[in-house]
Amino acid sequence: MTTRNKVLLVSSILLALLVIASLVVWEMTGQSSGEQMPMVVIVTIIVISVLSVFVVYFSKIQKKNYEKLLNAEYFEQYEIIKDAVVNSQLAAATKKDITEDVLELLLSAQESGKAVESVVGDPQVFSQEIISSYAKPFCLALLNLFDSLIVFILMIIGASFILWLEQTQQSFFTTKVDISMIVLFGLVAFILIPVTKAQTGTRNPWMYMIPVAGGALFILLAEFLRTFFYGVNAVRQFLDGSVRMVPNVVFLMIYLLSTPLIFMLKQISRKRMLLS
Repeated sequence: MTTRNKVLLVSSILLALLVIASLVVWEMTGQSSGEQMPMVVIVTIIVISVLSVFVVYFSKIQKKNYEKLLNAEYFEQYEIIKDAVVNSQLAAATKKDITEDVLELLLSAQESGKAVESVVGDPQVFSQEIISSYAKPFCLALLNLFDSLIVFILMIIGASFILWLEQTQQSFFTTKVDISMIVLFGLVAFILIPVTKAQTGTRNPWMYMIPVAGGALFILLAEFLRTFFYGVNAVRQFLDGSVRMVPNVVFLMIYLLSTPLIFMLKQISRKRMLLS
């Protein structure tokens, strides 16, 4: 297992533990205030968190078929190129074709006894040249924005639903989401995920720790503001304020319809923007 894969596996475990720990703290706080989450929801979230680690291992870390034929030096370079391509906005079929072509190229070069540097040079530059031959950077950034919007909407709906489960005797449309949680969702959807995906095509193996580090820094920042600036009204509103993100059925329908519409717009945009 390469250093890159070890960091990826550790980061996935840390994220799972962070989710479970947050759930435990949330449930303990809810018990003190008389609000409890249904046990089936708690178990489901824990199971999903644990299974996510196995998904990461079998889908991202375990070598597949002919990848096992590459020696350590060749596989290290192949891994960087593959991650960059797989996490790009290219179509799934295109990604598969590119990774298969690169794998075939490297296997052939390895069999011929060539140094991997003479074949791909800098793997980061090599992968970016491949991706840019299919689309301009602006087009890829726009497609990433579509993904961020979808993730943000799903987070808002999911959080509202989970919070409502704590108090099902009330209407779903009266459920409020903390402002700090909404900001965190925005940070994850529009900054942490795009930055992590953009860095997967680099030599730096620690980019997989970006989500964990980002979440930890956000928590530390919140505690810092609470300790030293809680007297400021804006800070107090940010830390303790809440808002109804789904105030009525109209907003719910907008959320539910916007997700497939954005996805459809992304697919149409991809076909028009990406070069054939």
